[in-house]
Amino acid sequence: MGFINWIVDHRNSNWRHSPSFMYSSFYLLKRKFRRRSKLINSLIFLLIYLFTTFIVISPLAKSFGRVPLPVFSNQLVKPLNIMTCLLNRHYVRPHLRESVERLAINTEKQFIGTVVSYLDANFPFYNGFPLLPHLSHNDGRKLDIAFFYKDKKGNQIKLKMRKGNI
Repeated sequence: MGFINWIVDHRNSNWRHSPSFMYSSFYLLKRKFRRRSKLINSLIFLLIYLFTTFIVISPLAKSFGRVPLPVFSNQLVKPLNIMTCLLNRHYVRPHLRESVERLAINTEKQFIGTVVSYLDANFPFYNGFPLLPHLSHNDGRKLDIAFFYKDKKGNQIKLKMRKGNI
């Protein structure tokens, strides 16, 4: 509609100052910069989210009696999917973290090269808030651990999270 108004107003001697031309120009500029602003807004959101997740939430969770499971720091205990950590679903009570680390050390001693992979634990704050779909994961005392698989030769198969493998 703005383009048709612009053509009609083009007959005027002062067509560049007509409201319809200015509106059309503003609309085109707005569309051009909207794409950039969505990208910039998305980047800003991502940076703030990552900063909050890795820098702010971990110390706050300690005051609620929760600690994060290792993400990159422990070679024997790792998340099966990094999204578990990005969504803050890897917080447990300190004694459960120690138990998982001991389990990983004992398992690695018996089966060399074994890595304990965890799935869901709990959110960093508040008891009683369920971690859907796990209604029992509401107190930081429960953790899902991935199964260990072996091939026909008895070698451990390293699992990687795939789409549809939930």
